[in-house]
Amino acid sequence: MIDSVGRRCLFIIMAIGMCTVLVCEAITVAIDKKPSGIAAVFFVFAFEASLTWGWMATVRVYPAEILSLTIDPRARR
Repeated sequence: MIDSVGRRCLFIIMAIGMCTVLVCEAITVAIDKKPSGIAAVFFVFAFEASLTWGWMATVRVYPAEILSLTIDPRARR
């Protein structure tokens, strides 16, 4: 999924998704009724899904692409 969608696009889309889910969760918690409590639990899982798909996977891959893999000992001077 990372290669097909792209790293930057995946970061942005999932960040917007996490923001939207947290706003929806805040609204459902403010209502304070039983069905809204069930919806709030759903939004917690939706947030975790967005975090996992968008950030946890790409954060481990992205630094290796932007940093050099070779270390030059002369660069430490």
